[in-house]
Amino acid sequence: MKSLPPNRIYRGDCKLILKDLIQEGIKADLIYLDPPFNSNRVYNMIFNGGGLSAQQKAFHDMWNFTERARQLTFEFTKTIDQLNDIPTSFKEFIKAWVKILEAGSTEDRKLLNYLMYMTERLVLMKRFLAPRGTIMLHCDPTASHYIKVIMDGIFGNFINEIIWYYPNASRGKKMLAKSHDVILWYSNDKIFNFNRDDILVPYESGMTEWRYTKGGQAGKDMPKGKTPDDIIKIPSINPMSKERRGYETQKPQELLEFLVKMACPNNGLVVDPFCGCGTTIAAAIVLKRNWIGVDISGDAVNEICDRIGEMKDIHLRDNCKFNVIESNPETKREYNRLNPFEKQDWLIRKINGFPNPRKSGDSGVDGEKTIHLGGDQWGKMIFSVKTGKQSSPVLIRELRGTMAQEKAEMGGLILDVEPSKEMEEKARAAGILNYKLKTSSGIAEQSFERIQILTSQEIIDGKYFIHPPTLAQKKQEQRHSGNLL
Repeated sequence: MKSLPPNRIYRGDCKLILKDLIQEGIKADLIYLDPPFNSNRVYNMIFNGGGLSAQQKAFHDMWNFTERARQLTFEFTKTIDQLNDIPTSFKEFIKAWVKILEAGSTEDRKLLNYLMYMTERLVLMKRFLAPRGTIMLHCDPTASHYIKVIMDGIFGNFINEIIWYYPNASRGKKMLAKSHDVILWYSNDKIFNFNRDDILVPYESGMTEWRYTKGGQAGKDMPKGKTPDDIIKIPSINPMSKERRGYETQKPQELLEFLVKMACPNNGLVVDPFCGCGTTIAAAIVLKRNWIGVDISGDAVNEICDRIGEMKDIHLRDNCKFNVIESNPETKREYNRLNPFEKQDWLIRKINGFPNPRKSGDSGVDGEKTIHLGGDQWGKMIFSVKTGKQSSPVLIRELRGTMAQEKAEMGGLILDVEPSKEMEEKARAAGILNYKLKTSSGIAEQSFERIQILTSQEIIDGKYFIHPPTLAQKKQEQRHSGNLL
């Protein structure tokens, strides 16, 4: 059985991170999530994160319903069709729902965007749950009916609709005061974790003389308490409370401690895919559960780190140890959160190169690739990464010198800023590498600039260096056709 992971905070989209965790073989005993659940909050969460990622741009197009938006919808329904672990009836329902909302108003398309966004992630959460694990999705009454339909289709086993009643809600003037949220509790199976003995509540006064009176139970000790009902009465956080972290939708830690205590076994794993200011993590630390938190916001990650640092109880120190892991950046702002060495390694891997493990004394080589030169000849392309504001024609001269020293046929320079015209001219002056390609009609020749320049933004956007086939590509082509010299 796989051992539990160390406590982790991921900065990134939970969709990508859940895929990685599933691939790693990790399973969650309890997933608690409090995602944005009305159109304005969804919009702010997806689009106000400091620049749009490729995925966020695609969702942004949904508002205008461009051809890209239609393609996104098509891809979503195609993905739903390919899922083997949800009922066919639910697939057909979702596809019909998508079709209706796609043809509707702007508000309908906002809802469609939200439903697609959540469905893709909830399907992954289903796969991420341990056999006895459960998921709790926190939402308000404006979205609970939509989400419940999706949860029914994906998870199937509905346990409870938990009502969090906060009696200190403001009083309504034109309607009744809104004083509760809904927490939808589901599992994949009829057998699931439920720590009843840990959450028993005392009987009301007047029960002290209680006795079993039937079945020969007279004289037995009175039970410790009764199972709570599905209405949890806990005040929301006072704006002046020391617990307040500046998040408008922050939930009281008392509420999260109750939920974690109830549904996660001792030494189990709690995961929050939208962890915000880290209330779920704080509850898991207090209750000595293992935990993983995910948030797309770097500010949220910083806030969580500060919050954990303020937990000074010596008994919690072991469970306060954690790692912060940056997900693959999709925007320049996300990229800028990496330190220089992290940037260097990520950029090299992104262009399918091999990073140099030596970070000092690397002779100017931050990474390399093996490239085919024709026939049975092989050479290499080396890469130099210059982060920050470094941009000078001197960098081209240095790279040419390193190429000569390393006997490299090609070189790639990666900058955080745009290269000057003089740099581009000096790169072109390094000459051309000619490469012969065997085709069915004879020999074709290709030419590649020996020195090329890309910016980190271009690499984030998916651009690559142009070069002959790599060793991996050549082997793959040989398996299929063997048509390269």
